[in-house]
Amino acid sequence: MKALSIQPLYATLIAMGVKWIELRSWKTDYRGWILICASKAINKREKATLMTGHAIAIAELEDIRPYNDKTDRDAAFLFDDESFEGYSWIFNRIIPILPFPVKGKTTSILGKFRN
Repeated sequence: MKALSIQPLYATLIAMGVKWIELRSWKTDYRGWILICASKAINKREKATLMTGHAIAIAELEDIRPYNDKTDRDAAFLFDDESFEGYSWIFNRIIPILPFPVKGKTTSILGKFRN
């Protein structure tokens, strides 16, 4: 199964089914089930109590489309002071799982998706 490393706050929101759009600067032709992993890196806006370095959900990557600020901003949970140019990854059928630790580097995970 392919995996995607996401900042812990956003990975948690996806696992909860609250966030269903993830923003990336790149796209892939891959569609299907993907393992959602909370990265070990903590964003300055996140709390240290979030699960990090663990797989926490699986989701179906349904579509990837160019980011649209009017339709995707709220679902992607962008803060008011943030701007973005790139792609909206649309998740469907999100299933939380019993967390388990994962190791890996962002570059190795990203490399599996690049065309």
